[in-house]
Amino acid sequence: MTHTLCLITGLYFGLCSWVFAQSPTDYETIMGRVRNEFWKGNANDLDNTVGTYLASVQSDGSWTDIDYASTSRTNWSPHTHLTRVRDFAKAYTWQNSTYYTDTSLYQAIVNALSYWDVTDPQSNNWWYNQIASPQRLGEILILLRAGATALPSTLENNLITQMNRGNPGSWTGANKLDIAIHWIYRGCLLSDQSITQTGVDESFYPLQFTTGEGLQHDYSYQQHGAQLHISSYGLVFINGEVKVAGYVQGTSFALSGSKLSYLSNYIRQTYLSVLRSHFVDYNVTGRAVSRKNNLNKQGFTSTLQKMKTIDAAYSAVYDDAIARISGTQSPDYAVNPKHTHYWRSDYVLHNRPAYTFSTRTVSNRTVRSENGNGENLKGYFLTDGATNISVNGNEYFNIFPVWEWNKVPGVTAPELATIPVRSAWQVPGTSTFTGGVSDSLYGVTAFAMNDYGVNVKKSWFFFDEEIVCLGADLNATASENITTTVNQCVLDGSVTVSQNGSVSTVGNGAHAYNGTADWILHDSVGYFFPQGGNLQLTNQTQSGSWYAINTTHSNQTVATDVFKLWFDHGVQPSGSSYAYIVAPGKRSATEMQHYDLNNIEILANSGGVQAVKHKGLNLLQVVFYQATTFTTDSMTVWVDQPCVLMFKNIGSNQVTTHIADPAQNKSAINVYVELPGIDSTRQLTCTLPTGAYAGSTVAYVVNENTPVFQPEGVLPVADAYVRNGSSANTNYGSSSLVVKNDGTGYARESYLKFDLSEINGPIAQAKLKLVLVGANTDITSTTWEVAAVSDDSWTETGITWNNKPAKGSVLASQPGQGSGEVEWDITNQFITELTGDQVLSLHLSSTAIGAKTDATFYSKEANVFTVKPILLISDQVVEERKASADAYVRGGTYAADNYGTSTTLVVKNSTGSSYSRESYLKFDLNNLPANVNSAKLKLYVNYGNTDVTSTTWEVHAVSDDTWLEEGITWNTKPATSGLLATQPGQGPGYVEWDITNQVNTEKDGDGTLSVKLISTGTGSKTDAIFASRETSDAAKRPTLIVESSSGTTYSALAGKSPVVHLIKENGSASVYPNPVHMWLTVQAEGVVKKIEIRNANGQLMRVKDRFDARKADLDVSALPQGLYILLIHQEEGVSSHKFLKTN
Repeated sequence: MTHTLCLITGLYFGLCSWVFAQSPTDYETIMGRVRNEFWKGNANDLDNTVGTYLASVQSDGSWTDIDYASTSRTNWSPHTHLTRVRDFAKAYTWQNSTYYTDTSLYQAIVNALSYWDVTDPQSNNWWYNQIASPQRLGEILILLRAGATALPSTLENNLITQMNRGNPGSWTGANKLDIAIHWIYRGCLLSDQSITQTGVDESFYPLQFTTGEGLQHDYSYQQHGAQLHISSYGLVFINGEVKVAGYVQGTSFALSGSKLSYLSNYIRQTYLSVLRSHFVDYNVTGRAVSRKNNLNKQGFTSTLQKMKTIDAAYSAVYDDAIARISGTQSPDYAVNPKHTHYWRSDYVLHNRPAYTFSTRTVSNRTVRSENGNGENLKGYFLTDGATNISVNGNEYFNIFPVWEWNKVPGVTAPELATIPVRSAWQVPGTSTFTGGVSDSLYGVTAFAMNDYGVNVKKSWFFFDEEIVCLGADLNATASENITTTVNQCVLDGSVTVSQNGSVSTVGNGAHAYNGTADWILHDSVGYFFPQGGNLQLTNQTQSGSWYAINTTHSNQTVATDVFKLWFDHGVQPSGSSYAYIVAPGKRSATEMQHYDLNNIEILANSGGVQAVKHKGLNLLQVVFYQATTFTTDSMTVWVDQPCVLMFKNIGSNQVTTHIADPAQNKSAINVYVELPGIDSTRQLTCTLPTGAYAGSTVAYVVNENTPVFQPEGVLPVADAYVRNGSSANTNYGSSSLVVKNDGTGYARESYLKFDLSEINGPIAQAKLKLVLVGANTDITSTTWEVAAVSDDSWTETGITWNNKPAKGSVLASQPGQGSGEVEWDITNQFITELTGDQVLSLHLSSTAIGAKTDATFYSKEANVFTVKPILLISDQVVEERKASADAYVRGGTYAADNYGTSTTLVVKNSTGSSYSRESYLKFDLNNLPANVNSAKLKLYVNYGNTDVTSTTWEVHAVSDDTWLEEGITWNTKPATSGLLATQPGQGPGYVEWDITNQVNTEKDGDGTLSVKLISTGTGSKTDAIFASRETSDAAKRPTLIVESSSGTTYSALAGKSPVVHLIKENGSASVYPNPVHMWLTVQAEGVVKKIEIRNANGQLMRVKDRFDARKADLDVSALPQGLYILLIHQEEGVSSHKFLKTN
């Protein structure tokens, strides 16, 4: 069919549009827009190119300089053939070209396409075969549809058939999009609605969140596994989506509003943020970091021009970005401050008008910066905390051939002489604690690195004018020198150094500052060193070649002047640390000198905690690498699990708290805070995001409505262990608790003391709970006994083996175990002491003699409240009964076999009888209380197969209790008598079934409970393995947990101050007068550091600190009358005293 063409206005993307005079079909509209993409640019340049290749094309349509037999994975020569033919087709169909409708050019096009059709070259790289070649063919054929003479139909049809390579439904992300585009081309060429719709649907399919390759829930972009690719495949994704959206705009295939939102947000929120001027952050470029000129993204303005039409609501945003990228406005133009932590991709981006700062890390959830196809051959350390610091944007432009790749900015690494080439493509990281917290303006990022023989805790604290960079607990086994690089960028201008207060400009060369550098300024970026360090600086020429990092580039030597600054930690450092502050936007020595470094307080920099406070912002950021306590002069924070926290508005009655879990494996974390301006210790139970949002930030507010922390029991006022032999006169009152039964010099026993004077009300049960620090290899061969101690006169700081009080009768015992919590029921002794002197002393010992039976428990000195020794007091009796018998049975050929001595219980429902397994358990219920309120069967899952979550575990009653553990088989198993409870299948961990009714029935019957455990879902991978009563770990043995009420009296005082619980111990200080009216005197044997006064509810009323004295007078006249607790802080610990205030 012949079409008449005319030039009309109604411009699309600001360009002329060729349309059909008749009402165009959607296919014709789309193809017209594809052609418009090519009918632009410099026609003279195009004509010169076409003239050159027209002169050299052979009569058969080939070129002699192209190797058509090549199968190379990169720079595949035959692809050049199609590029040249596309130029031919562009010139032949474009009115601006002198070759427009040229018949000789037309014949060359036919010959060249015929040659391609016959030879059909193939590469070993699927990308050329399924993306590059089909796309190029589609572009050529669509251009030629507007030609004066049509292609021979047979040739066109053959080439359209060749285009049918690659299925977009089989791919993800940018690859899916690239294949879908040539499906759109092919569908339009064939006027095939189905093919076109598939191409459009698959093109827009990536415009949604995914946990696979593509657009992530944090608006980062991943490709080749969980690998950050914002400006590599992510840019291909943008350009492809914008291209397709432009093609189909206004047609029946147009982009929908919800899909447009994903595209718009990714461009505006993420991609524009990684640009500074027209340069992109090297951290987001993937292996393309090794390509020449790759950081220059000036061409992105054409995409933004299209977005102004596609996404007209944000045209002003795109105009601002175009102005920055094109250089008509400065890099800070219309840049708003923001802080974004991309928890899905281990990347953080900090934007300010004056600068951009990013950090890229890697975890066991994400993938390192890849090498492949001969690219990025030296990017070994690129994901280990690499930082990009940009003020102008060009700081790293084309520096990479000359980079010293063992000194990537921000990275702590061994100074390797030769950079290893990592395995190609997807290599995951190793860190299990990588992530950060963000409130969208400020944030902190943590990276617990353990790789290359280097172990270090690294963190970055982001504020307005500065980023505080800390490293702690740096230990290395690598034989090389260990360095932390502050920066390595293009040398631009002078380098100014303040050394011991003296400011000077240094000449080119190498310079060393071992603890003497105050600050260094280069290219509008200032660096401060508040804790000194062995700093090395070079500002000199470095050389290298592009080929050394990318084999597709030239091996010609290039040279660049480079600024490089790093810490030298030496060989195999142990416990080392570093601290530096980056202050971008500082343009002179005067600005550096006027910078207020006092705003920054580095409060902690250790392997357990890193913390920085910005006084000007009243902002505290804390990284907890472990469950521990962090204390400042004005506040205390302790957490029960590792996390990252940020506190705002400290001192007010509304403290905003942001929290995140860098391990991304916790559903809740408890945070306990004592804050100025808010009375009492407050407990935040923080529910954390899971699934695709695990690791993201959640916000809470601590105020008077936040629950007051209520301990679950009473903590000891004293605890210590004693040791015989040469240590018999040594006191261990400030240590953990240890027990061991061994020869002279090695035996250890522990003592604990509790004050019961504030206990009242009904009580049913009292248990001593201890948490294990660790235990030796033979721990399961011993038993731990808790005994009564009648002599309460011993003190924590005075008790030794030689003066220890005698132990009385054994109250309770538990088998030794390797980890976790241990509880002993001491209810009777508790009640005895409660009605006596109200002081309970206990003795803990190990029974079995052996060199490897020792165990260590946390003491009251532990930094984390939740692991301290505690008396659990309840008005419910909680009793744990271990199974008296258990076994699993197996069907089929194993139906006569007994598995009663196995250390495991197994369940599986299989279609093959020989693979089916069921488990039986028996419990003795004799002597249970009459009123059982709750009874739960608790098992530990050792292993669940891959499909375990698709099944359900059922517990059934068994009325026949005559079965024997070492006799039961599939053939002899007793029948069940009813379903009791179910639970969904799960992986490793504890699982419980509520079987209260059956326990009450059996308790009042024969006193024996038998149950059967089965799996309902069929399948070869639904099996699960539980720990049996024969397992070596006592804590994992099958248990029946029974709760019942009791009529015994007394229980814990509900509202008692947690601070008193935490540290109550009478020491060597005295307080007088008592009662007191106006002045209270504290007299101590040792130096007093701080004194606190708290009311009976734990509220802080007065504090006096910053003094070193043995005597202090306090004015308490303003206090209301009542009972108060006085807390005296000394070097040896904290003591507490009660006093009565009168009027």
